[in-house]
Amino acid sequence: MAQTKKLGVGIIGFGTVGSGVARILLERGDRLAEKTGLRVELRAVCDSDLRRKRPVSLPPGLLSSEIETVLENPAVDVVAELVGGLEPAGSLIVRAFRNGKSVVTANKALLAERGDRLFAAAREHGVRFGFEAAVGGAIPIIRALRESFVSNRVTSLYGILNGTTNFILTRMEEECLSLEGALKIAQANGFAERDPSLDLSGQDASHKLSVLASLVTGRFCPASAIPTEGIAGLALEDIRYAAELGYRVKLLSHLKYDDGHLRLATCPTLIPARHLLAAVRDVYNAVFLTGDLMGESLLLGKGAGMDPTATSVVGDIVSLGREILHGVPAAPLPEGAATLETRGLESRYYFRFTALDQPGVMARIAELLGRHEISISTCLQKEENPAEAVPVIILTHRTRETQVRKALSEIDRLPVIKARTVMMRLAFDN
Repeated sequence: MAQTKKLGVGIIGFGTVGSGVARILLERGDRLAEKTGLRVELRAVCDSDLRRKRPVSLPPGLLSSEIETVLENPAVDVVAELVGGLEPAGSLIVRAFRNGKSVVTANKALLAERGDRLFAAAREHGVRFGFEAAVGGAIPIIRALRESFVSNRVTSLYGILNGTTNFILTRMEEECLSLEGALKIAQANGFAERDPSLDLSGQDASHKLSVLASLVTGRFCPASAIPTEGIAGLALEDIRYAAELGYRVKLLSHLKYDDGHLRLATCPTLIPARHLLAAVRDVYNAVFLTGDLMGESLLLGKGAGMDPTATSVVGDIVSLGREILHGVPAAPLPEGAATLETRGLESRYYFRFTALDQPGVMARIAELLGRHEISISTCLQKEENPAEAVPVIILTHRTRETQVRKALSEIDRLPVIKARTVMMRLAFDN
């Protein structure tokens, strides 16, 4: 039987995920050694708060508030950065690299904003950098892109990448709740932060899309360059109308990569109810991608929480440990900057106009849409109260986004239109 090799690990950040990683390493070390041939040993844990109660007890002397116990510790081979945020996390990772230590992180915001600098620093110092836990919790999408699907050219990727918003949208649809009501339930169950703005704005999902796009293209794609719309303004009536038309609304992150042209977006999107992604409920995440050789593939799993995220962190630690101890070359990291295509984006669209119920209104709307080369596929009018403005729902055929925005700008200025038009894209329905 081959001799088990040892790998020393240091954790920076002993919060929810850090506690989960420590517990796995301490309680399942024998299992890891049996399955991997690698004895992963927790050598140091650093956190600024030494008094807070955690769900795991550490051996005496392992926890310290001194960062040197991890970064300057010769017994630590791999550092798990689980602090979160841009700083001091970014500086700590670079410092670990300089000291010859490989790093794993779950910090998608840092990767999305400063990934280019971190990738360059890892290359400069000849160390490894793992970030499986940054996207999708327990879904191994990073490893799939870096290893399993490496022979494929990924041409499209659609992701439900934020469990909080997916839970909210599920509650809105299934229980006919307002966004505010569904958010309160999410917060009561620990699925949403006290300040949910990062989730509701779509920024969290775009951070994750940034990481995936960087791997697909091999070039850094900053989240700041991704067109992003969240669900904060989404109304229950739009979810109802979508369902009536055979669709479900999801906060969808979308990548298209064809002939060097890269298109990225995160926005509320109508998905046909028959599609696999439409069935992804509650806090689950999913990634649906297409490769030129493998065709379509779906990865599904819980996207957040202590155990799913800690599982991915430990998986990264083991993967990097094997590479280090067996002298396997590190996987290439994205290099350079990607160029995003912003012109000529095409899609089908959902519009909800709020219009006075008067003769000629529909004809006027149709005329302006036609003037901008937008063809109507489906029209649904709800006569809730003929004396007031009523909702008019239109689905279009495929059209360019630039034309859509020009048309809606003109339509919303009509005296018979009493509210700003709601617009959402359609996916998987050509």
